[in-house]
Amino acid sequence: MARGTSEDIWFEAVDSRTRYITPKAGVLLAIVGDKPVGYDGCSSASFVARNISLETLKKGAFICAKTTQGRIAEFSYDDLYARNPANPDVLTLAITCKVWEY
Repeated sequence: MARGTSEDIWFEAVDSRTRYITPKAGVLLAIVGDKPVGYDGCSSASFVARNISLETLKKGAFICAKTTQGRIAEFSYDDLYARNPANPDVLTLAITCKVWEY
């Protein structure tokens, strides 16, 4: 959901065990389950303005996001992996995202 130089969500790694999907710039998030809910489902989701712990989030979970401009997006948490096996503490967050234009 990033446009230009701004970012809407951030993969925050506090330490080697504490990692979050963190909303930025007033974005709200809602975990909606293990199946996509589409625009209508995301539009009616119960959004909150706090981060989501990857420790408790299951792979395959779907999350909706809402920007301060009212844009709606849905993304899935696909994986958390080390791109470089020689440096296993540096992880990459893989998501699949769909954004609806209005």
